[in-house]
Amino acid sequence: MVLVANDTMSMSSERNVSISGTKQQLSMQLSMQLSPPKPMCKSSSDHDLLKLGAADLVKKLRKAEADNIKLTIDHGAVMKEVNCRMQVHSMEIRATKDANQRLEEDNLELRDLCCFLDDDRQKGRKLAREWQRFGRYTASVMRQEVSAYQNKLRELESKQQELIKDNLELKQLCLYLDEERTVNRSTLCGQCGALLHGPRDEGDGSSSSTNTNDEPLALALAVALAPPPPPTRTCSRERLLEEGIQRQRSVINGILIRFIFY
Repeated sequence: MVLVANDTMSMSSERNVSISGTKQQLSMQLSMQLSPPKPMCKSSSDHDLLKLGAADLVKKLRKAEADNIKLTIDHGAVMKEVNCRMQVHSMEIRATKDANQRLEEDNLELRDLCCFLDDDRQKGRKLAREWQRFGRYTASVMRQEVSAYQNKLRELESKQQELIKDNLELKQLCLYLDEERTVNRSTLCGQCGALLHGPRDEGDGSSSSTNTNDEPLALALAVALAPPPPPTRTCSRERLLEEGIQRQRSVINGILIRFIFY
C-alpha cells in the first residue's frame, strides 16, 4: 500500500512538472510570434522620397499598404492558432488538475488504509504474542496434569497388580480349603456322619470294649463339628471368575484413559 501511495505521488509530481514545462514552451512561442515583424526593406530617407515623383510615391504607398495588410493577415492567423493552442492547453491543464485531485484523494484514502492496516497488524501481533503465552502456559499445565495422571495410573496399576495377586492367593486358599473339605467329607460316613476308621488290629493294645463304648460319643462329636458341604467348584466357574477380573480391569483402564485424555 505504501508503494502504491508513493507511485501516485510520483505520478502527480511528474504531471506538475509537465504542466510547468508546457507553460514555459507556450510563453516562448507567444513571445516569438507576437514580436514586431521585421521590415521587408530598408526605409527610405526623406530626401530620396522628395526626389521621387507622385506616381512612385503612390506605388510605394500601395506596396507598403499591401505589405501591411499581408502582415496583419498573417498576424491574425498566428493569433488564431495561438488561441486554439491556448484553449487546448487550458483544457489539458484542467484535465490534469482534475486527475491530480483524484490522485490526491486516492492517495489520502490509501494512506488512511495503510494506517488502518498497520493498526490491525499491530493488534494481530499483540494477539499472537498473547496466544503464544497462553499456549506455553497451557502446555506446561497439561504436562503437569499428564505427569500427575501418569503417576496416578502407575499407582492404580500397582494396586491392581496387588489386588490380582491377593485374588490369586485367595483363589489358591479357596481351592486348598475345598480340597480339605472334600478330604474331610471322604472320611465321614454318608448316612450317620461318623468318622470312618480302617479295620483295627486287636493286638495293638486297645480294648474293643472301650472302643465300642466310645463310639456314640465320637459319632455325636463328628456330627456337631462337621461343616455343611461346600458347593463344588468347577473349571467353568474358575474361568468365569478370571473373565470377570479381566473385564473389570479393562473397564477401569478405559475409564482412566478417558479421564486423562478427555
